[in-house]
Amino acid sequence: MRAGVLLPGVAAVVLAAAPVPAAQYPGWGDTGWCCYSKRECCNEAVALAQEASAQNCEAAGGVPRSSGARRGSCSWQWMQDEEGHALYRCESEAVVRCR
Repeated sequence: MRAGVLLPGVAAVVLAAAPVPAAQYPGWGDTGWCCYSKRECCNEAVALAQEASAQNCEAAGGVPRSSGARRGSCSWQWMQDEEGHALYRCESEAVVRCR
């Protein structure tokens, strides 16, 4: 009779100690009006988004993986500065795998 009561308790402890499956935590990056190069602007936005995703992973108790990050897309806007040069603002979403 005691063995029957003990086994469900042991099963609950084993299940609670099981590792959490890998997850993905999205992050977003916004450069603001910063760059004269659209490429540099998008690269900066993606880097910001990947950093935010890694921080979201760590905040959830996980460890960001260096491989398997999804770049995501970059959207951009432009305007002209006082001297007539194009100035860009970029936004991106990225996902870093988390374990």
